[in-house]
Amino acid sequence: MPDETEESQDADETKESQKEEKKKEKKEKKKKDKKKEKQDQEEGKDDEPPKTDQDTKSKGKAVTFLIATEFCERLYFHGLRVILFTFLSAELQFNKNVATRIFHGFLGVAYSTPIIGAIISDSWLGKFRTILYIYVVYISGNILMTIGSVPHKLIIMRVISLVGLFITSIGSGCTKPCSSAFGGDQFIKGQEKMRLHFFSAFYFATKCGNLIGTILTPFLKGDVNCFDTLGCYPLAFLVTNIINIFGMFMFFIGSSYYVKRYPEGSIIISVLQCINHALHKKAMHEGKPKPHWLDYADDRFDKKLIKDIKCLIRILFLYIPLPIFWALFLQKGSRWVLQGTKMNTEVRGYFINPEHMQLLNPLLVIMMIPLFDWVIYPFLNRWSICKTPLQRMTVGGLLSALAFVFAAGVEMTVVKEMPELPMESLSRMHVINNSPCHLQMKSPIVSNLTAYGQVTLDVLRAQVTTWRFIPGDCSATSSHEIPINASETFLAMMVTIVEDELQFVYSNDSHLKLISGNPRMRLLFSIDYEFTESENASFLFRGERSLYLIPDKMERPGKIGMTEYCPLEPGIYELLLPVNETHHEDKILGRVKLSPGGSYTVFIFQKARLNVSIMNIMETISPNNLHLVWQVPQYVVLTAGEVMFSVTGLAFSYSQAPVSLKAVVQALWLLCNALGNVIIILLNFITFKYDSTEFFMYAALMTLSMCSFALLACCYKYVRFDEKE
Repeated sequence: MPDETEESQDADETKESQKEEKKKEKKEKKKKDKKKEKQDQEEGKDDEPPKTDQDTKSKGKAVTFLIATEFCERLYFHGLRVILFTFLSAELQFNKNVATRIFHGFLGVAYSTPIIGAIISDSWLGKFRTILYIYVVYISGNILMTIGSVPHKLIIMRVISLVGLFITSIGSGCTKPCSSAFGGDQFIKGQEKMRLHFFSAFYFATKCGNLIGTILTPFLKGDVNCFDTLGCYPLAFLVTNIINIFGMFMFFIGSSYYVKRYPEGSIIISVLQCINHALHKKAMHEGKPKPHWLDYADDRFDKKLIKDIKCLIRILFLYIPLPIFWALFLQKGSRWVLQGTKMNTEVRGYFINPEHMQLLNPLLVIMMIPLFDWVIYPFLNRWSICKTPLQRMTVGGLLSALAFVFAAGVEMTVVKEMPELPMESLSRMHVINNSPCHLQMKSPIVSNLTAYGQVTLDVLRAQVTTWRFIPGDCSATSSHEIPINASETFLAMMVTIVEDELQFVYSNDSHLKLISGNPRMRLLFSIDYEFTESENASFLFRGERSLYLIPDKMERPGKIGMTEYCPLEPGIYELLLPVNETHHEDKILGRVKLSPGGSYTVFIFQKARLNVSIMNIMETISPNNLHLVWQVPQYVVLTAGEVMFSVTGLAFSYSQAPVSLKAVVQALWLLCNALGNVIIILLNFITFKYDSTEFFMYAALMTLSMCSFALLACCYKYVRFDEKE
């Protein structure tokens, strides 16, 4: 018995000693954890003094500077993007196909370089220095864009603008992955709620910059005139450039408040090295094959990394058909804008910029996200429709295809309004009788022209013919013949009367709609005022913005002549005749309404001796009739497709990615966007007679893409990661 009691006492003592040892171990472990946290915090610094003990006030200043920087950068980027296509086509005079390639090349570079920025940041410079150094490059591209938009020789404008555009795309892309991640670095363990609030504010600033930039730049380039041109692209680029420079300044002055971390190595490089090593080992391996080709890298790389990469590859297989969606979605900034310039933009006397239609997308997204989350998805779930993310993405892609069917239908209607070209063997001659005489035309085609009338004739091209006119019912009595070489596709001739004799003025003409969507006008005149070489007298077209039109293609001194076509903003204009070089008559000769897309020839006849003062208008090209509001359905359907495809796809990618590779998956999601731009550029080399055919082609490709995506989705097994991980 004594032995048993002694043994029990010894057992109790050993238990107590074990408990004490465990307590000591726990205390030591806590001490080690605290030391490790301190070491991590000390390692997570750049060349600046420790900032991990910042108080709430200094941390608030840090995130304020970062949010302000993001707002300014996004305002510049989206402000540039929204007017870029019209700048390339209208100012730099690239045709629509070349302008499309440049526009989507810019976006392609901007969305493919985030991976490069992430590697530079994580491997060498750290996020702070990467953002700062690349921002300087970014701003230099912005400055070149502003300089290149100033009217100069076309070749100089093109070279400077394209170089600036390329630098801008690199700067925007490389800073994109660093900005949000650097903001997340400002928060330490235990500040998860603060970090969540930061990302909400950061995203809100992004969307605000997007929205304001989309509103601001079309207004600056369209409603302000500078350098004696219609519109002012330099002002639009300059204002947004100043805002972006202010953003860089805000980022720099907030340096003392930031938490800066040393680069810890890029996971992207580790993934690429692992894949390369696995492929190399598999090629050299001669023994029994392993279950998966990535398993050949287990001699050098951690098994967890290999497992994560396997998961990444499964997601990448799903990504294969996805770039087609972005090839459709991104054309709202290029080909849909071009379509809008061929439509009627008037709303109760106010004219909308076609670029402003892109505002529908962010506004509709804001409304549709809660609508889908709270109404549409719950309703579909009741009927077991679109329950999984991949099903929703498939439907969203099909909706984007439907949007392009709508766009093709609008384009088919627009094409009907475009002017028809004569046969290749013919020239089209507009004959304008700018006189009170009745004219009989005997050759080359027999026709009669009433006083102040006009006629359009098709004559044999590249032949010299004699035109004979016989006047009647006026003071002119003798007939007149004039030889004309119909060497161009379109010609214009004015017949008038000076000192009881018929006089003729003719020149080449053109039938085209301006890419900007504005109307254009030329003036043919026979008046008492005599223009001389010693003065620059002009006609005044007075409207919301006045236009001073100086005659051209006339022998001076002269009282008859014509002007070149001149672009104007849509609206109503009053015509005033010159008194001298600086003044005009008080009496208004007439009024003319110029509508979007129209081409007008205004001809005036003013003779005090005959007591005649009259103005007439001829439409050489009819204005746009189909209203811009017909683009709304395609924007609504495309945005619904975006919410189902893009928003769902982003959340799906994040949830299915391993923790270590979530940033990589998000970068690859952006790369799909870049590949969509590449697809647009490649398909743009296929020429179509009508844009509607091209839209139908994109709709068909999107449908095929979503069918293949649906097949891949059927084979995909959803992954659930450990919540602790």
